[in-house]
Amino acid sequence: MTTRSRGPLADFGWLQRGVCAAFRHPKPIFGGTAFLLLVCLLPVLLTLPLRFQSQNTGTPPDPAFLVAIMAGSLLLGLLIVPLYAGYLQVIDARRDCRNASASRWHC
Repeated sequence: MTTRSRGPLADFGWLQRGVCAAFRHPKPIFGGTAFLLLVCLLPVLLTLPLRFQSQNTGTPPDPAFLVAIMAGSLLLGLLIVPLYAGYLQVIDARRDCRNASASRWHC
């Protein structure tokens, strides 16, 4: 299949369907986006005051302190991965007009 037969932007149909689903069901999609954005910024918001404090003391920061900050950011960053998966499930559920809640995981 060539680009002449479908157009150069034909592979971005998933993006168009996602935007249409977001405007059909704005509360779960945009609410989930806001929550995911807040959680993604959480490691930065927690470690930024620690970094500023260590910079303002005027002494070189302790390497163990810097490693602790990096390890904490890494662990918080790894906790974001399941949230991405859940957010994609919400988008998929709303696109197929299914209920987008956590109640389907109860046995």
